[in-house]
Amino acid sequence: MNSINTKEIKKLLISHTAFSFSRQIFGIFMSLYIWKLTSSIANIAIYNIVLLLTHTIFFSYFAKFVKNNKANLIKRIGLIGLIVIYLFVFYLGDSSINYLIPIALLIGFFNSMYWISYHTQNFDITHTKNRGHYAGTEKAVKIISTILAPLVGGLLISFNVLGLGYGNIFILGAIVQIFALIYGNVSITSKNNIPYHPFLTLKKLWSHNEQRKLLYTQTLSNFGYSRSTERILMIFLFIILGTELYVGGLLTFFACFSIISTYFIGRHINYNHLKITALLGAVLLSSSIASLVIIPGLITYMIFGSLKQIIEPLTGLGRRIFGLNLLHQDNEQEKHRVEYMVIREWFGIGIGATLSFLPLLFIKEFTIINLAPVLFLMALATLLEGILIKSIKTDITNI
Repeated sequence: MNSINTKEIKKLLISHTAFSFSRQIFGIFMSLYIWKLTSSIANIAIYNIVLLLTHTIFFSYFAKFVKNNKANLIKRIGLIGLIVIYLFVFYLGDSSINYLIPIALLIGFFNSMYWISYHTQNFDITHTKNRGHYAGTEKAVKIISTILAPLVGGLLISFNVLGLGYGNIFILGAIVQIFALIYGNVSITSKNNIPYHPFLTLKKLWSHNEQRKLLYTQTLSNFGYSRSTERILMIFLFIILGTELYVGGLLTFFACFSIISTYFIGRHINYNHLKITALLGAVLLSSSIASLVIIPGLITYMIFGSLKQIIEPLTGLGRRIFGLNLLHQDNEQEKHRVEYMVIREWFGIGIGATLSFLPLLFIKEFTIINLAPVLFLMALATLLEGILIKSIKTDITNI
């Protein structure tokens, strides 16, 4: 049954939408805030690398508690921590730049608590028949956040509401997280009592050719287009347009392209058709990344931003659904579900996302010429992801 019409699923989706809005508005404008205060892409890279590595380490640590039916408690502690950090950044104001590494450490710590809990809850609350519908709906409502957050943030900063400037972002982010905390109280109990064993699961996944491919795609997608490319695009747009309002408006414009197609893909999904669409999407997205170097300019940036929003669901949904549903193949999903989330995070965030920011540490002047080698590598990684997804041979429609 493809339905996701239950109270628990609705609460999980709505609270996660609020979390996504808060995360989007803080993430986007924190990067712009660092840029405005320092004009250094290296500082943005340092902030993100520290955050991502901290997230990966503690994501792995808290997984053992989540596996023992502590997901809801861990998630709520994570949300409380993020609320406190957002308010702390608001209190510090411009001097927060002096505490960039501690802020990144704390956000990575509490962020990990939320994500390991949420990933486990949405796995436990869905099954192979409705996971595509859930994934598509989740992505669609997340895009609503992606549409609203940049525009709302840009308006609040540009119009200097209450004279708070960027402080508006941190206050609003905290308020929305409070809503996620209150509304997202969803307790889902698993009967699994097997001890936490990530390395045993890694050995099992690595021995499975299709799962090994999917782990590679986690790294390639995060290196290619999911992480630092977003920050690079924002900085280029800010340099050209000059205001947070115009940057936010364009990011909102980009996000509008994907909401309808994303929901349709998830609700009416034919799993095995995702393979060819992932490949076609990867070819187009890879070409658009390369074009940032070959034909730099506002129009090219707009084409890339729009294509990214249209195409990302084609590869992202395929990668996610294939990986989760393949766990059901040997009826061992209960035994390995949490460990799979952890290993996926190692490859995606710990390796792929971190590596995407690493070259930016050595960019002294933010120009397209200096960024060209990095962008070409990102284009190649994006293409390889599509090729790997297309090469998956297992038919999971009957699992």
